[in-house]
Amino acid sequence: MKNYNKYILTIAALTCFLAVQGCHPSTEHTPESESASAAEYTPTASSALESDTEKEDSKEAFLVFPNPDMVSQELLRDSEDYVILVESYLEDSSFKPMESSRTDALARQLGGHYEVAGRTDGKGREYYLALRRTDAPVYDDFSSLSVGYTGGSTASEQVCQIEYYNEAIDPVPLYQIPNLSINVFQNGSTVQALDMFCFFPYDSAKDTAFFYALDDSGRLQLEFLNQHPGLSFYREDNDSCISFLYQDQDTVKFCSEPYSCYISLSQKDTDTLKQLLQKPQTGPEIKTSFENHGQILDYMKTVDSSIRTTGAQFSIDGSTYELLGSKNTAGYIISCDESGTGENRFSLEYNPPVFSLIIDKIEEVMGVDYGSFSDTWFDIPLISASLDFPNLTVSEDGTHTFCVQSQTVLDPEKLARLSRLLKQAVDGHESLSACPYVGILNLTREDGESLQMYVANDSCDSITYEGRIGFEYGKQEYLAEIFDNAMSNNRNRE
Repeated sequence: MKNYNKYILTIAALTCFLAVQGCHPSTEHTPESESASAAEYTPTASSALESDTEKEDSKEAFLVFPNPDMVSQELLRDSEDYVILVESYLEDSSFKPMESSRTDALARQLGGHYEVAGRTDGKGREYYLALRRTDAPVYDDFSSLSVGYTGGSTASEQVCQIEYYNEAIDPVPLYQIPNLSINVFQNGSTVQALDMFCFFPYDSAKDTAFFYALDDSGRLQLEFLNQHPGLSFYREDNDSCISFLYQDQDTVKFCSEPYSCYISLSQKDTDTLKQLLQKPQTGPEIKTSFENHGQILDYMKTVDSSIRTTGAQFSIDGSTYELLGSKNTAGYIISCDESGTGENRFSLEYNPPVFSLIIDKIEEVMGVDYGSFSDTWFDIPLISASLDFPNLTVSEDGTHTFCVQSQTVLDPEKLARLSRLLKQAVDGHESLSACPYVGILNLTREDGESLQMYVANDSCDSITYEGRIGFEYGKQEYLAEIFDNAMSNNRNRE
């Protein structure tokens, strides 16, 4: 079965797309998703296999194309494989072939160049597969495929525009499809990108499980959520939840930045938090009112230089509270209130019980202590540092691919330089930018304690502490001198 990675891009955006994967399936709008346990929708590996077997053994017609003889056998097999794959992640739905009156309408919008079949569960989940006919026009001047959306802010106003760029880099319009989004299965710089499309309602993004199941990146997210049953989907109107940034070897496969995770709060937990927030806490005397977030971070360094953001926050009753702390000092919370004039006022308070409740909830689900940051971590010498770093390479035919290069450093002099570089970073100002933090750096100290950090693999000099707190370490060439093999491409750019 093929790995259905999507390439929805113009020739100008090709390099950027390959360098930064992003955190959502590759449609050009951000999903608004409903809150639900991933376990409700995502099968385990074994159940997915069982689902495949059961469907292959049955004689059900997955896709009913009007003229299947006008499509290559390879595309027919690929489309059926795709159906089996998608629906193995949606075991709570029972899909059937779509009525021809609906698929014929889409076929007409595609100029009769495609055979179209659809699948629907009769409850709002539906998608179409369009396979290019053997008698469809051939574009000898094709250079790259481009897909975009125009229209208003609502789904009913959206129009999917499909065009290609010719060799003179002029756009050539092909199709306009209202109210539907599209997934493209082949590299956008090859004419094969026209062979097969998947269309689905534009507002499908509101149904997170379904939206993710249609896309290779989304399916990886579903698998990740299934591995951590306490996580929930994001829902815009969910007032009671914990959100936190997270990275590991799994998340970097589908999200190049720290991944936003969510834990729904029960009514009992919500009520407890409300009571704790209203209860005065005794603690150090601190300034409580600030004009902006940066002022608080600067002020906290004068209170305790070890304190940083934790990457965790929670929301109740329309208000959001961010946690500040460290391994030695915990309990600080930032909140933001909008005044009647639209200006934000930031408040700082000391509330260890609230802090502990949120930190404990995250550790229960993820096994990670979000209050463990230590600004003295690099005071003990390193004995090992290994880096897995994706380097972008360009083949002779112009294809862009990533090759992960790994390097382990044991040299004491290089390790000492690395410690100084990273110590300087974590002692400085926090900075989490929109960079692809996909280089995995594993550090081990003399006392056996380990730390995982994530290095940006573009031109940024950015790094994250445990994938949740961002810093800048200075010029990238300094890190590339230490990991001269793993970062050879970046070193050559300097």
